[in-house]
Amino acid sequence: MGHVFGVYVETILSATFMISQRTGTAEFIYADGGIVVDEPWAPDIPFTMHVPLTPDVALQVLPVPNPIPLREVPVIEATNPGVARMNRITLSAAQRFVFTRQAPPTTFIRRYFGVPAPASIGYRFINGRLETRYEPGHM
Repeated sequence: MGHVFGVYVETILSATFMISQRTGTAEFIYADGGIVVDEPWAPDIPFTMHVPLTPDVALQVLPVPNPIPLREVPVIEATNPGVARMNRITLSAAQRFVFTRQAPPTTFIRRYFGVPAPASIGYRFINGRLETRYEPGHM
């Protein structure tokens, strides 16, 4: 985590932070890959960062133009498919271990362990505002 922070500190300090809170039965999982940084996403977004904090909550860091001030952190709801997408991001960086609070979803873990996660979530700007779109066909 310290290495990742050192590489991205300047951009992180002006990024938008979003909290994903699960609404279904699926929980966020952890892996030994730690914080997952995906780069580049788009010309306007140099990287995204995914950080599972608890089985119920994950943090997304988006360095976007006109970021939401750090004193404001939007909370978005993550349904089971949304949690699965975030867990695929976590598993993409896994090397040896996966941690869960519930019984591990072993079929899901075996299928996606170490496999790059597809870009099923798209980001774009409309009138200076960030819009996200989930494209389930890219799951």
